[in-house]
Amino acid sequence: MAGMVEISGSAKYMKQTKTDSRTIRVTYIYKVKTKQVQLHVSMAGLSDYFSDDALENPNATHVVTGIMWGANVAATFEQVVEDHEQLQTIEGSLSVVLKCLPISGDAKLNLENKDNSKFENLQISFSGDILINECPQSIKDVMNVLKSVPDRIKPLNEGKGQQLVFVLYPLKRMAEIFKHELQITRMIKEVSHLVVMRIENIFEDISKGKRKFNDFLNEIKPWEDYVSRVWLNEIDQKRTQLIGAELKTQRELSTLLQKIRG
Repeated sequence: MAGMVEISGSAKYMKQTKTDSRTIRVTYIYKVKTKQVQLHVSMAGLSDYFSDDALENPNATHVVTGIMWGANVAATFEQVVEDHEQLQTIEGSLSVVLKCLPISGDAKLNLENKDNSKFENLQISFSGDILINECPQSIKDVMNVLKSVPDRIKPLNEGKGQQLVFVLYPLKRMAEIFKHELQITRMIKEVSHLVVMRIENIFEDISKGKRKFNDFLNEIKPWEDYVSRVWLNEIDQKRTQLIGAELKTQRELSTLLQKIRG
């Protein structure tokens, strides 16, 4: 699980993951915030709008008191290279260009010919909270789409965009403010920072294992006619087992999260 690195300001981020050691994969994430609405819990008369049944519901632990509106869009750049030296060169150049990507105003992106040649084989995919007519084919196309995000948000929810963040307030604390005596005892379970780190390490180990398998298969591919079919089948079986372990871990984690939320 790769981390997210802030590039500049509070809205632009770059995230990098790899399927194998010869693949460059960089995802540029652009976040736009339009409006934040907040409910002041201490407002006089607010208790008139809350139901006692909601406060006593054993399945409810929090109430939404705020919403951040806006949009998230992501452009993923991917390319397979021949060797590690080429990977470092293109990866470094791409990171520099994305960090300096001009989004606001009339700023223009100036790519030298030597940079253009490096990025000719980039595959670009695009996703997010806005609709576009066609997927961008170059870094400049991506920049133009990102610059148009504020205009593309306008038709969504009266210009607010999509709901990005929900602010939650504990019902137990709400009941205390409203001087409502709870008749039930709620058990609120929290996932500690340590547990989150352990989960991240598990998926990072799985990701490393998949990359090693892919690297090994790429290395023996030119010689697969000379390798025993039994060996190849065993390698494929091991890779399938690793993928199965990843899916099993994801299912178990999903079940655990449902129990925590309950």
